[in-house]
Amino acid sequence: MSAIASPTMNSQALLDHLEMIENEKVKVIEKFFSGETEEKREFEAYINHYIFEVQQRIKDFENDSNKYHHPFVIIGSIVEVEDLEDGEVMRLDIISPFFKDTDYTLDCASYLSPIGRGLLLKGLGDIARIDTPTGSIEYKIKLIENPI
Repeated sequence: MSAIASPTMNSQALLDHLEMIENEKVKVIEKFFSGETEEKREFEAYINHYIFEVQQRIKDFENDSNKYHHPFVIIGSIVEVEDLEDGEVMRLDIISPFFKDTDYTLDCASYLSPIGRGLLLKGLGDIARIDTPTGSIEYKIKLIENPI
């Protein structure tokens, strides 16, 4: 199966996405990270890096709109990945830790989880090496559907 992408993202949609993430960042810190801990500092560095990278892609897009032929994984993306060890293909929704739809049919990975973190900002055809508590997994990104 060849890599497939959803329609090209635009800078305004990404700006709206970043505003949502900035607002959620405060809620995540309040709910999951009390006090001044190493985990809180790591999360803040991680989410700030994500925000910075999306901002850079917005600047790149505004400078050269032809640069965005393919989307990249953002929070809210549905990603189809192939496990390079066994060839299994699965679809994952990269979700907020506040997502609570019990009738949802896709497998979900919070952006706080190793899989969610490992897939963020990757593009079509990229290989994501993800270290989990049970070992390392390599996924090839086959499809990205973005919410924007």
